[in-house]
Amino acid sequence: GYIYLPTFLRRGVGQEVHTLIADLQSQGATSLVLDLRDNPGGQLSELGLVLGAFIDGQWAEAVRHNELVWKSSYEIVNGQGRGLLETPEGQALAQYELEAPVQFEGPLAVIVSQNNSSAGEVSALVLQNLKRFHRTYITGTVGKPFYIKVSNGRGREKAMREATEEIMCR
Repeated sequence: GYIYLPTFLRRGVGQEVHTLIADLQSQGATSLVLDLRDNPGGQLSELGLVLGAFIDGQWAEAVRHNELVWKSSYEIVNGQGRGLLETPEGQALAQYELEAPVQFEGPLAVIVSQNNSSAGEVSALVLQNLKRFHRTYITGTVGKPFYIKVSNGRGREKAMREATEEIMCR
């Protein structure tokens, strides 16, 4: 299957991605390409819900001056997907939920570009860091993928203009 995700800015993106994955699986998809090219980022809550389709548990920590500020996690509780942003002491700062969550465990490929920034690049780094896949691919002008570790975030203005595009599924 293939999902193009141009932004995490729009409310409901997490739910929509889970629904699309469920639809692709019902059509027989056993592997998935997650295309994040030119994704400028967006809401941390939506990023967490999207990541929940591929991982479970803690996925990020914010550290300032060598001190943990907050941590973020995702889990399925009573049939609902739940993202949680909490203090180091476990106090909830924000909680967000979605219905009918999926856990996609098949082969996963993620495509990014040099224009990714914020959550648009963090998503690929989290999936790679948590061993959900082992390489991040970026497309070049000749269309051949090559390995990168981190994109530089250039082209944010162009990506922001295109952030209103709809999620595409094949």
